[in-house]
Amino acid sequence: MVISIALLSLFGGMRNTFAQVASDGAQGATRAAQKNQTRLSPNQVKNAITKRRDERVSSLQEKRQEATENFKEKRLEFKNRLDAIQDAQKKQVAQRIDQKMGQLNATHTARMNNILESFDQLLGRFIEKAQNLQKEGVDTLRVDEAISQAQHAIATAQFAVEAQAGKDYVIVIEGDETLKGDFKTKIAQLRQDLTVAKNLIIEAKKAIALVARELALVRKQGRNQNTSTQSAR
Repeated sequence: MVISIALLSLFGGMRNTFAQVASDGAQGATRAAQKNQTRLSPNQVKNAITKRRDERVSSLQEKRQEATENFKEKRLEFKNRLDAIQDAQKKQVAQRIDQKMGQLNATHTARMNNILESFDQLLGRFIEKAQNLQKEGVDTLRVDEAISQAQHAIATAQFAVEAQAGKDYVIVIEGDETLKGDFKTKIAQLRQDLTVAKNLIIEAKKAIALVARELALVRKQGRNQNTSTQSAR
């Protein structure tokens, strides 16, 4: 059937939308603590990461539940209008595409959530390393600033992911003849929304990379400073 081939093919490009981000996998940033997080003990940092992970999972589940409640009437209307369609094949295709959109959104938001969790973990390790440098008397101001930027980037991405998890792409069925166009519009909207969230995750990844670079630079400067001090003696 033309509608099934044309519409289902539009999903093809979405399956690997986040593959690059996930495989590159910078692992973790913690937005649970604020700018002074570099002064926390290692255990406090780990506890903050664990707490944020639990909050993230809980928030995602809440958003999906809210979506179920908020779109209950639209879902009922969709079902009633779908039942009124006489063409059994069109009805079956419409049901399949509708389910596919919901599954794709749930899959991608869960995957993005996992990426953000890995960002938390990596940033937590960077924070511990910065703490150790501070104890050695090394100036870590640049690292602290990069950490703050990374926390903000992750928080922004997390907000977008949670908002995306709360969306439902149910269409309003006007009739058999408009089904194809209506689904195309919703699929395009889903892809666009996922791309927005994906781009924010990429920005968070860049912020994590900046922390890594600043940390390496500060560590090198600290070693040079120690060498110079020892030579002066």
